Amino acid sequence: MGEVFLADPRHVSGLGRLVSDIGSQTMSSYRYFNENAVPDAADAGALFGTLVAPLEGMKDIWLGRHVHLAANCARLGDKLNTAAWLYSDQERENYEALNAHTHGLPVGMPGFDAGDANRAATGSVDNYSDVVDYGRPEGIDYPAPDTFPDDLAAVIADAAGWLGDIDDAIQQLIGHSPFQELVKPMGGNWNDLRRLGGAYRIAGEAMEHGGDALASGTSRVDPKWDGLAAVAYKDYAAKQVEAMKWEGACGRVLEAVAERASKEIRESAHGLVTTLRKMVEKELDLSSGEKVGEFLVKKAGIAGITYQLYRVYEILRTGYELGMKLYESIRMGVEALKEFLALVASPSGYMNEQFKQKLEPVTKWLDRKDLAVDIYTTADASPMYDAPQDPYSLGTDKQPWADA
Repeated sequence: MGEVFLADPRHVSGLGRLVSDIGSQTMSSYRYFNENAVPDAADAGALFGTLVAPLEGMKDIWLGRHVHLAANCARLGDKLNTAAWLYSDQERENYEALNAHTHGLPVGMPGFDAGDANRAATGSVDNYSDVVDYGRPEGIDYPAPDTFPDDLAAVIADAAGWLGDIDDAIQQLIGHSPFQELVKPMGGNWNDLRRLGGAYRIAGEAMEHGGDALASGTSRVDPKWDGLAAVAYKDYAAKQVEAMKWEGACGRVLEAVAERASKEIRESAHGLVTTLRKMVEKELDLSSGEKVGEFLVKKAGIAGITYQLYRVYEILRTGYELGMKLYESIRMGVEALKEFLALVASPSGYMNEQFKQKLEPVTKWLDRKDLAVDIYTTADASPMYDAPQDPYSLGTDKQPWADA
């Protein structure tokens, strides 16, 4: 057995340092999500308002997932450091070297175990003294996402042009604004979806880079460590790596969906107002600012301008039906977005089927060949629900030294 078994403690401890670093860096996701993944609910219209709760819920779930993956790496790094001390004297195959470098818990504390040659003591373990440099993880970075101003009001103002002034006159005349009734439900900073999408992509790619570093370190240690503990480690690391990489693909798809949804809604609001403007122009030939001024101070008398205001009001009422159809189209897109958020927030084994069945209104927006692989990866959430839930174990008694 001793001739077959191999475990180079310098490499095992080097991997442990790398994995601990991955865990420490990705734990920054906790603060990052709390600071950057909260939706801007200020002045949210009816449609955007329906997204606030799902977005807040998704933030909490993603935060929990990322913190769990980070904690897995942190605990894994500690276990690998422990393993290095166990392998520092492979001929004896006992726990004496480890226990000599373990700062045990005080006698009487819950969990206290002084340990002996056949079992590990409880407490904190010194860093292994002779370490092969496995480098540092690259690309685990959490910059703030780009922010975008609420330009929906500017879009509406640009599309409406002089129609806004006439709408004010109608509001004074009849007590309410049909124009505002059409566009108000679409209010809110839809550009904030772009910011949120960016935050999820950044966090997802940071976790993905951590998975890449873990995969690289695991590949490097492979020829330096065998036995049952090494096999258990490789199985554990493989699942951890896949789960971490899944977050990157899902974050990129989420950003693309959020950007597209923002664009669709803003363009729809612009199109609705532009259509109404053209309808009024056709009726009243008010195609220039000078003519608008003439209309609003019309010398034909109050009866004439009142009549024309009512004519504009009737046009806007006719446009209301058009607006409601457009609103319903946008609402369906928002509902599809909510479905997407729910699935990627809490994926399950059924996600692949639901992704195709329920999310076509969203995925059809993404006419991007560069996302094909990421969409496919996101649809298969098995790496996420197969992520290790329990800490890695070296085994007990003589198991850390056992041959595979």
